[in-house]
Amino acid sequence: MKKKDIVLDRAAFDQYLFSKAVDAGASIHLDEKFLGYKNIIKDKKNLYSIKTNKGTYETDMIVGSDGPTSNVAKSAGIYGNRKFIQGFQVRAKYPD
Repeated sequence: MKKKDIVLDRAAFDQYLFSKAVDAGASIHLDEKFLGYKNIIKDKKNLYSIKTNKGTYETDMIVGSDGPTSNVAKSAGIYGNRKFIQGFQVRAKYPD
């Protein structure tokens, strides 16, 4: 059985996810290079200390949005546990 194709407006989808994250209280750091992280315990909480080219941050969650060769995934030891789906990205004008 052939799988169905999915058409997605990637820019709109990314903006939707961004908005949902901000609404949920996420701190967004754009245009920063991930340099590494370490696990820390602060006030009896397990946290991460994230180092980037622009500073160091403490957080309880890491989201690696750095592509298919993710340095975040490599650093966390989960690089090999990922599944990929093939996609194509096209920007085109449609008459409707």
